[in-house]
Amino acid sequence: MAEVLRNRHKVRTKQVEVLRLGLYTFIDDNTDADEQEFTDEDIIDVEAEDFSEWEDEDGEDYYASAGNSGINPLWVLFNGKIIWSASRYGFGPKEYFRRRLQLLLNFLADEFPAKSYEELLCSLQGFFIRDNNTSDNSGAWLEYLKNSGILYGDDALVKDKILPLNFFRAGKGEGKSGTYAVSLPVGLEHLVLEREILRRSPNEKKPLAWKNCKSWILESLNDFCDKINDFTLIFEQDNDDEEGRNSRTLGLRRVEFTYNEAALQRKMLKGWVQWWEKR
Repeated sequence: MAEVLRNRHKVRTKQVEVLRLGLYTFIDDNTDADEQEFTDEDIIDVEAEDFSEWEDEDGEDYYASAGNSGINPLWVLFNGKIIWSASRYGFGPKEYFRRRLQLLLNFLADEFPAKSYEELLCSLQGFFIRDNNTSDNSGAWLEYLKNSGILYGDDALVKDKILPLNFFRAGKGEGKSGTYAVSLPVGLEHLVLEREILRRSPNEKKPLAWKNCKSWILESLNDFCDKINDFTLIFEQDNDDEEGRNSRTLGLRRVEFTYNEAALQRKMLKGWVQWWEKR
């Protein structure tokens, strides 16, 4: 098994750029390159296989734990790119998940150029929603995201700079539309609000008092929702489409975010005021 995986790794590295930093092997597979097709062989059951013998040609172990966090460092955020640091803990579905996350990160970098990639990454907490209406088992792999993580921040090897990948999934009961509008994840909400407040009323002591913000806040939030809703259509396009190569049925569903005035004024505004005063 170890020999098969070594050979697969060698084939894959012909298509990627390998960057070594410290103990980790970071692989940028270039999202814009020709799409690689994954089979069941690429989805590795780490509990079923023994990888103790998998070493590189120099006799070094490819993989290392990050501190004592208990989270396997699967990806790393490096200069705005989410790149592989290990494929030992599964590759196929997580690769398509990585591509979605990278596309969103690129989108946010254009929208909020003053923000760091680390801040933008963290703003995506709870963005992805599980699709409970799928008839197959396509989303079973999502339950293991808590065991894999992404290294981020200026000191990426510090253990508290590791986010488990389930950080990007909505919690239980979140992201459900029902009869209510689905608001943006809190981190994205705050990015939009901060940008609009600083642009419109930077010197206003109470910019989120209803009398001061009612003329712009709903329109601004929904304008951003329209942009990101249009952008995420890419996740539902055919795989044969030029950009659809970044999309796969992963047991995730796309959400249409929107706000209505009644919920905003009655339920949300008070929390935003408290956030603004503490920031």
